[in-house]
Amino acid sequence: MSALTNSRRLATAAVIFLTALVAGTSHSAEFREAASPNYFSEQPGVNLEIATSIVRTKTGGRVLSASPVSRGDTAGYKVRVLVDQRVVQTWFVDQRGRARSESRR
Repeated sequence: MSALTNSRRLATAAVIFLTALVAGTSHSAEFREAASPNYFSEQPGVNLEIATSIVRTKTGGRVLSASPVSRGDTAGYKVRVLVDQRVVQTWFVDQRGRARSESRR
């Protein structure tokens, strides 16, 4: 191979390497941002699927909706469930899996 071809390959490899290096540093900044604590992000412990399962098991009802919420300093999930095909109950499940009804009886 000629010296010109080798130098072009070397230049191309250097450009690819530098592009990857620059792209990697910008993605790491995005990762740090995404990894920062988010109050409504999934926390260790109970997730949305487990929270709905807990309420479904306790009530025997059908889950209508579920969403992440906070109650003061406590993060958890608000789960609405249809019980006995006529009564809608609202439950709060904290990150430790403790469920309590918020419905008026």
